[in-house]
Parts: sequence; C-alpha cells; structure tokens
Amino acid sequence: MANQSKEAIGAADNIAEKAKQTAKEAWSATKDAAQKVQNTVAGKADASAATIKDNIETAKRSINTKN
Repeated sequence: MANQSKEAIGAADNIAEKAKQTAKEAWSATKDAAQKVQNTVAGKADASAATIKDNIETAKRSINTKN
C-alpha cells in the first residue's frame, strides 16, 4: 500500500511539473505575440505619422504657390 501511495505522489508531482511547464510555455508565447503586435502597431503608427507630415508639407507648398 505504501508503494502505491509513493507511485501516486510521484505521478501527481509529474503532472504538476508538466502543467507548470505548459503554463510557462503558454506565457512565453503570449508575451512574444504581444511584443510582435506592439512592434507592428508602433511601426505602422510611425509610417502614418510620416505620411501625414509629408501630405501637410505638400499642401503648404500648394497653398504657397497659389498665393
């Protein structure tokens, strides 16, 4: 009976360790995905800001040539 208890404890420890490892891997994947999204959004925002600035300068030149 004691041997079965030790086996059950060992199995429970193994399951707990696997669950812990799976949670760590899921957390790591989540952090990586969030970082990729952040980088993509920041890059697109920078590109949009540059385009807006270029369009403003074009509009200013157009207005200045009409005056």
